[in-house]
Amino acid sequence: MKLVLHRSITFWSGIIVMVFICWAWRDSKEHWSCSTFKSWHAQHYKSAFIFGSNDHTTPLRWQRLPASAYPIQEEEYFPAPYLTWGRERRYVHALTAMQREQRTLREKTLGLMEKAKRHIWMSFIPHWLILLAVGAVWLGLLFWRARRRRKVLS
Repeated sequence: MKLVLHRSITFWSGIIVMVFICWAWRDSKEHWSCSTFKSWHAQHYKSAFIFGSNDHTTPLRWQRLPASAYPIQEEEYFPAPYLTWGRERRYVHALTAMQREQRTLREKTLGLMEKAKRHIWMSFIPHWLILLAVGAVWLGLLFWRARRRRKVLS
């Protein structure tokens, strides 16, 4: 008896997870979501998940606002991932309001990290990279399942 692919829990789990990631990608273009707990924060904004640490402790908190509440210049649809650390600089060049609004999310993040302490970090993981990783693992599991099924049937 040969089982077909559409009866596989691996197949449907992968489809559901990838559809959820695509929905989150689209949602991140329209909304800014942030969760903080103790000295950690996670944000969902502008086609990426942003994780990092703070230098102050906060209780568990959740915020969700329209993306227009934090105006930044629109970035490319497939932004590059990055990791940045605090630089602890005392003086940072002041920007006008117009210059602040014209910065991309990467420029804004790097600007914030100029004043941050050295132990503070922030990582920027775009949705396309998460989707690629999930898709690769999913395909690997499907090929492994097919190979295992062939061995059992022969």
